[in-house]
Amino acid sequence: MTRVDFHKAIIINQVPLAAPEIDFLFDLLSGRGKLREIGYDQWGGYIYDDVQNPLQLIRETIQAENMNADDVLFQIKLKIWDEPLDYRRFGQAIRLLDSSFSESQLKVLFSKLKNADDKVDIQVFLSNVTGAKEDTVDYRNKMFKRLYNEVYLNGKSQALLRLLEQNDKKSDGKISP
Repeated sequence: MTRVDFHKAIIINQVPLAAPEIDFLFDLLSGRGKLREIGYDQWGGYIYDDVQNPLQLIRETIQAENMNADDVLFQIKLKIWDEPLDYRRFGQAIRLLDSSFSESQLKVLFSKLKNADDKVDIQVFLSNVTGAKEDTVDYRNKMFKRLYNEVYLNGKSQALLRLLEQNDKKSDGKISP
């Protein structure tokens, strides 16, 4: 749909918007004017009944399960520092949250969340599906990644577990400095 077609559709449907407001809406739907047309994916990513909106469906699934961002990451088997998700990995992650998610819903959701490289950043994904702004402090994520690599990838998880158990004198899950 071109900008002119979009203006005509708004006028025919008697939506009370002025021309600058229609232009603003067109730019928003088409990606801030980068495109000269609104495709089905852009339209579908924004204009949906809430019950059919793929993002809303995932949010409701997460709310029903009372999941936070860490729970979501655990469920989809990803880490906050993982590389951005391409379409295939994005689909795998979504299906781990909701196996009934259709291919068309997946396409719409991916097109809404992807960046210029056609990938979805983990932080963007989490902030959209949980509805909460994610902490993207680089040093924290880098520290967690180094700790994970040192302990788990180098086979030191059992040694760490033994050390933690030895220092948990009261068996309450707390260790003293």
